[in-house]
Amino acid sequence: MAIAEGVADRVIERSARKWRELLAEDREALLALFQAQQDMAYNTLRGGIGKIHDHLTRLSFELHFATRAEVIEEPTQQTILLAEDEPVLRALIKRFIENRGTRVVVAENGEQARELLGKVPSLDAVVSDYTMPLNGHKVAEEVLTKHPGLPLVITSGYPLQLPPGCEFLSKPFGPSELGRVLDRVLPTR
Repeated sequence: MAIAEGVADRVIERSARKWRELLAEDREALLALFQAQQDMAYNTLRGGIGKIHDHLTRLSFELHFATRAEVIEEPTQQTILLAEDEPVLRALIKRFIENRGTRVVVAENGEQARELLGKVPSLDAVVSDYTMPLNGHKVAEEVLTKHPGLPLVITSGYPLQLPPGCEFLSKPFGPSELGRVLDRVLPTR
């Protein structure tokens, strides 16, 4: 039980930091992420649920009175292929990218992403979950071998050894972290 409580404390603290960062950027996306992480924490750490519930209740109270700061940039006409199997995360990441003024083409799994790589003209970057089912790792391999020079951002909740030519973004991440990575990899227009 002590181990589960220690894990619960670390998960709660890490998630709380991310929620605070998101708070100033996008309240609706933050609330969706909050719900998804609350469900994940509940299902993963049932042994320490009282402690998790107490922390999440305090956070939801703070979020209820939050204000939303909106920053809308001019459209860039850039296109990003997003491959993410988790529907809530896929919707959040898509929204984060679209809020930058960038077009997003969505793939629900690795196979769809690999099909779209050959069909979507003028992709400017790929953002892909590495550990998703249906060949998430093969998306990275295909981008690196068949589309050299196409920026690739790999996301994962697990530490990974990635080949050169990839940017890594550890989950959970907020729009500002994603924005910094995209600023580094996207060509300037």
